[in-house]
Amino acid sequence: MYSSIEWKRGLAILFTAAVTIAPAIAADPSSEMISTTAGPSGLDATTSNVMSLDDIQDVADTLQHIRHKAIGVFEEATRRKVTHFDINRLQSNSMPKTTFEDSKYYLPLRKGWLAYFIGTMEPLVNILNTQLNHVDEMAKRHAIPAAKMPEWHDIVTDWTNAVHDLDKQLDRCAQLLDEPSPGNVEVAKSAQAIDRQVSVLQDILLNRVNKLREEVDRPN
Repeated sequence: MYSSIEWKRGLAILFTAAVTIAPAIAADPSSEMISTTAGPSGLDATTSNVMSLDDIQDVADTLQHIRHKAIGVFEEATRRKVTHFDINRLQSNSMPKTTFEDSKYYLPLRKGWLAYFIGTMEPLVNILNTQLNHVDEMAKRHAIPAAKMPEWHDIVTDWTNAVHDLDKQLDRCAQLLDEPSPGNVEVAKSAQAIDRQVSVLQDILLNRVNKLREEVDRPN
């Protein structure tokens, strides 16, 4: 009926086209509001806030969206028979920690749901790349002094590699969906691998990007 990878890539084009307009406008210096008011660090307020908390929060939010889709894949792959239904049951906020059993103990995979979760993750990864490229461009143009540039280049290299690894894990998950009879445990473990890569990117964002931003903005 459909190829999950083709369906996934079609969504990626649609979603990415819709969300790249705002970052592109934000990256255009002519669209920025210029302030000549000096901030607490003595820097021009516009310069001081170019690598802003808003941009970092946008990246963090996108990572959470990716995590939630991975959790959806995991929960689909580990469904069990129920004795009563709960109309208000909510998705977990974090990847469940569980010991796997044989696939025969889980309900059959519903490929439509897996195609939905996997198919909406790839456009989110494309959005993530757009946001990170915007942060990088603004940082190099305005925010990072020459003395800190080598450290910034290392951060960018690490997050680029981490996004590449995330995309590989996502492709692996999609390939499982295209198999005639993918195993529940394999699919669940693939979702966990995606979640681990999200954690790697969150660590880079919180412990390195934001730390450097604070150092740059700190008064001398």
